[in-house]
Amino acid sequence: MVFDEFIKKAKENNNISDDLINRVLFFSNIWTTFFAPALIGIGISYLYTLDKDENISWVFWILLIMFATVHFGVAFLQHLNSRKYSLVSEVLGLENEVQKTRDNLAKHLHALKDVSNLHANQTTTIFCLANIVDTAVGELHEMELNKTRCSVDKFDDIIKSRYEQMIRLLSLEREALFGYTSESLYNIALYHYDKSDEKLKVLVRDCDNRLQKRNREWGPGHGHVGLAFLHKRIKICPDITKSNELMNYSDASGGETKYKSFFSIPILRCKDNGDVGNGELPFGVLVLTSATSEQFEDIRDLQFLNIVVKFFAIYLAAVEAFLAHNGNLIEGDDDV
Repeated sequence: MVFDEFIKKAKENNNISDDLINRVLFFSNIWTTFFAPALIGIGISYLYTLDKDENISWVFWILLIMFATVHFGVAFLQHLNSRKYSLVSEVLGLENEVQKTRDNLAKHLHALKDVSNLHANQTTTIFCLANIVDTAVGELHEMELNKTRCSVDKFDDIIKSRYEQMIRLLSLEREALFGYTSESLYNIALYHYDKSDEKLKVLVRDCDNRLQKRNREWGPGHGHVGLAFLHKRIKICPDITKSNELMNYSDASGGETKYKSFFSIPILRCKDNGDVGNGELPFGVLVLTSATSEQFEDIRDLQFLNIVVKFFAIYLAAVEAFLAHNGNLIEGDDDV
């Protein structure tokens, strides 16, 4: 890279300069510690050997001028060296800063890659959900147009298979979408509100095979499932063991290992504005739990799961409308 070449050239130039300076300083030290004292001693001895009437030789004056010139020159070089400002320390410091910047940039690039992958997985999941719902609603429309009759059990199986496809899509992509690991003991469940029993019942659940499917029913306001339904608000908890209010409900997913974090989203009707007092009851609740604390993140999961439950709402509304207008096509009880 250009910066690396610059560092290399700077070090080479500094080495050449240091070598030259070292040689000059070596000569200066030899001059000041050996030659200069010796020449001064010789000069003084010469002066003391002269007779009173004998003139000083012109050779002495020439040598004295040469000695003085060399001595002042050496002193000046030493003075300049003492004032020298080396850029090498600055360059080395800059090199360290650049390395730190590179490391930080690498971290940001890695994070950007993770965000890009997450966005791609979320987009793909939403696209696949849209296709599943489109096909499922089209299936109901075909049944209505063709006046297709079927039994209650067969109709239930058709509807349940579509829910299973939608839930299964989330569970297949659970690692990429929500960061589930083997220790997380993932659990994804769709609860539907049964008006006759006034209970939230499991329509579909996909979970780790180490969990026992108990499919516990919840009343409105009971547990985080019932609270999300009653308040029409998303309930998210990073660590249920720190909540005295909800800890007793942490075995809702079944199994001996209790979950530690959950994400419960009410499935509001398409015309529901979210006001608790508007008389509109949600279709149900979509629930995700994990045996790992802090499994879910608002920034990562909130918007995505809000879009997901809209697809569930669309299909649940389509099923409800089909039964309301074409209940006579279902042989037996017209309630799903």
